[in-house]
Amino acid sequence: MRRALLIAFLAAAARAEAPQVYRLVQGAAGPGISVSLHYTFGTHEVRALRATGEVRFDPDAPESMRGSLRVPIDDLKSDNAERDCHMREALGLDYARSAFPRDHVCAGNAIPPGMVAYPEIALEVRGAQSPPVATLSVGKETPVSLDATWSLHGVSRPAKFALTVSRDAKTPGALRIHGSAQIRLQDFGVVVKSATIVFVTSSVDETATVQFDLTLAPARG
Repeated sequence: MRRALLIAFLAAAARAEAPQVYRLVQGAAGPGISVSLHYTFGTHEVRALRATGEVRFDPDAPESMRGSLRVPIDDLKSDNAERDCHMREALGLDYARSAFPRDHVCAGNAIPPGMVAYPEIALEVRGAQSPPVATLSVGKETPVSLDATWSLHGVSRPAKFALTVSRDAKTPGALRIHGSAQIRLQDFGVVVKSATIVFVTSSVDETATVQFDLTLAPARG
């Protein structure tokens, strides 16, 4: 009996000391991140073509979760190259060392080399409220909450996310994350320059909506 208890204790200790790493899976259409921002003439929708990310946690105790997700602003693309460049001006330039937002600096739908001060958007995960991984089902979305920090345009702000998680049907052991979050651009000092089209000035909402449809797979090795 004592031997059985000792084995159980050592197994539990081993699990506690060896959290699992899950890494972001890149699909054919990108990592599964898109952003929408409303303006006078419609909605500017972009998707991330590339991102890097991983989280580390004990599958039996997800509250220990730590990790990060990073998206280069150059890999946020829509169907309008000029508007994309203007978006990268707003997100990537240090206004104190640039003519923007007084004037656009894009040339040929590109920002001149060396001008981008903030090349990526980062999300740092600091904890989670989630049931153990073993209790999750394939295709059944279970509510989870993440404590995180956004870093954008040189400013970091805490955030809390209400998302869902399920087991992925295609990849054994993988997790599927769904949900959305909103970012108030003003909180990060981001200025989106208004445009004038046929004597009508286009204004932009202060809040961007980020949509997540992510697959995280256990790291091997």
